[in-house]
Amino acid sequence: MEQNNMFTEDCSKAIHEAYNYAKKQSHEFITIDTVMLFISQTTKGKALFEAMGLNLANYISTTIEYLDENIPRSVNGDNP
Repeated sequence: MEQNNMFTEDCSKAIHEAYNYAKKQSHEFITIDTVMLFISQTTKGKALFEAMGLNLANYISTTIEYLDENIPRSVNGDNP
C-alpha cells in the first residue's frame, strides 16, 4: 500500500527537530511555537521571514527565550 505523506520533507524534518528539542529541554509538550521555531530555519521558512521583512535571528532568540520561560517541564522525564 502506498503511503501518502501530507508534509514536505522540510516540514517533516522541522516537526521531528521540534520534538527532539522539546524532549531535550524536558518540555511537557510541544507547542506550535516549537514547531514554528524549526520551520523558520528551513529554506522556505527563511524565505518567508525575509519576504515579510522579519528579523529571523531575533525571532529565533525570542522564541527560545519564550519557550524556556513558559513551557512546563516534565517532572518524570516523559517524552513530550
